[in-house]
Amino acid sequence: MNESISRCRYLCCLIVVSSALAVGCATRPVGVIDERSSAPSKTEAVVVHGMKQSAFHYVFVKGKIENGMFHQTKSVGTLIDKPNNGYLVGKVEAGDEIALILVLRTERQNNEPISFGLGCGMPVRVFTVPGGKVSYLGEAAISIAKNRELWVMYSENFQNAKSYIDSNFPALKDRLEPITSQIVPYKCQPTYQYYMIYR
Repeated sequence: MNESISRCRYLCCLIVVSSALAVGCATRPVGVIDERSSAPSKTEAVVVHGMKQSAFHYVFVKGKIENGMFHQTKSVGTLIDKPNNGYLVGKVEAGDEIALILVLRTERQNNEPISFGLGCGMPVRVFTVPGGKVSYLGEAAISIAKNRELWVMYSENFQNAKSYIDSNFPALKDRLEPITSQIVPYKCQPTYQYYMIYR
């Protein structure tokens, strides 16, 4: 398993799940901040993740690593939105362990699936975010295979992310720092549901 996880450090296969309900109006962002935001206090952490594909909402959840696996500990996402100018920027609680486990289409496409999530036992990239810091989580590009699997390719482009934050978030200028991550298997929580609502 360790060898498999190591190989997946920058390429994680996410298995599709269908846990979304389509009705009515738009999804409400969770945890997202804008250019007017203040710097994080000691009890807060700002996170910055590059997401170039704006056709999806990205769902980060809070959890913990226990017995070598990432367990989701909160039934709702701690950071949810589509990227703005290629980046998802938000505030979470200091010390949280967070991971990207789900994406949701921003618009319905015929009768195609609208939610794609991490499969049981698959590798997940987990970040422990330090309080009072502005942490860079890297970049992610996704693709969906014909068999309804979601693939996430991870990469790094710290200088571009720093330029974006320095130019658009005055209170966060010169504060962005890279952060380490762990790759561990994901322990499914089948009772948790996420809802995508459309106009």
